[in-house]
Amino acid sequence: TYNIRGGLGTQLLNLMAAYADAFDQDSDIEEIVLNFFNYPKGLREVNINFISKIINTDIEISVIDGTKKFPIFNQSIIKKVNKFIEKIRIKMPVKKTDQKPSGCPIIHVRQLDRPLVPVQTYKNIVCHFPKSMVIGDDIQVLSRILSAGEGASNDTIPSPYNNDSVEEWFMVYNSKVVIGGFSSFILSAALLNPNLQYFMINKRACNEELITEYDWNCLDLFTELFDNIKWMEYTND
Repeated sequence: TYNIRGGLGTQLLNLMAAYADAFDQDSDIEEIVLNFFNYPKGLREVNINFISKIINTDIEISVIDGTKKFPIFNQSIIKKVNKFIEKIRIKMPVKKTDQKPSGCPIIHVRQLDRPLVPVQTYKNIVCHFPKSMVIGDDIQVLSRILSAGEGASNDTIPSPYNNDSVEEWFMVYNSKVVIGGFSSFILSAALLNPNLQYFMINKRACNEELITEYDWNCLDLFTELFDNIKWMEYTND
């Protein structure tokens, strides 16, 4: 039995961590306990069983009013996830593998929860990609970034799924390239689909104090262990 807590991407990542831990003990998962309690205001979506929406699973999933979790952000756990990733992918079959991909690079904007990358940086990046799709968690910020893209090209487009996180995740999973700051939403899709290239904006271009140095080192480890997860060097405008 493993405790899981968080939004869509975090739930999927922590389930991968749980599988890796169980496999390392020559065992399997019998039950997942989703902990729903005490989230800060302003998050996009919480208190939802995203696991059942994203993957086909027969694991027993219960919900409690708690804060326990089995996080992936532990370097020994990340190494176990890498060791068992093929087995994890088999255990976590994605429901909509036929979802229509974006057909262009996706620029993922995270602002409501830990805005690592400044909005102006996203505006600059979107101007360097004349045909791209901009998705994210803050509608007003997305509108500003899309407007910046229109100044360079009228090919910059919004998500066709109107900020529906589940449908957008399926679209991301089936696409080829995503650019953005660290996000569990995108990282989970990249781990489950090795054909998705995830370019994370390097921490020198981020508000790096928003996550711990240990977490940055964990992200370094992801880029070392998984070929489709890379740092994107962003140095100036």
